[in-house]
Amino acid sequence: MQGISVLFLVLMIVFFGCFLGRLFNAGSDFVQYQNQIAVVNSGTSFRVSNSNLMVSVIGVLTNQSTVGWKDIGIEAQFFGTDGKMIDVIQAEGDYRELTVLPHSEASFKIEGRAIKPEQEYKSTQVFVRTGKDVRSWP
Repeated sequence: MQGISVLFLVLMIVFFGCFLGRLFNAGSDFVQYQNQIAVVNSGTSFRVSNSNLMVSVIGVLTNQSTVGWKDIGIEAQFFGTDGKMIDVIQAEGDYRELTVLPHSEASFKIEGRAIKPEQEYKSTQVFVRTGKDVRSWP
């Protein structure tokens, strides 16, 4: 009977150790996979909210990696007629729940207050900057 108790205790310790390992697993490092997650198309639009000009970017990103990613951070850079950067917006708030599974696509929208008049925005570049492995906690 004592042997069964010791075996049960060992199994419980192993199970608990595996559970904790999974719970606090940081998952894969995004930097190693960043070149496999890309924005495949995007568009920029403007709207007035109260007295503020808002700039929005919507698009689709693709994940060619074998890892699913969550809390994906996207950055949009805006350029004027002279080619210089005039504004930038980054993902924030509820948007941070964006998830893209392995070998799939996901749509996104980011928005921010424009700091220049609409006619000064001539081009946009969008980048995927951060992400967390979907298996990581929390």
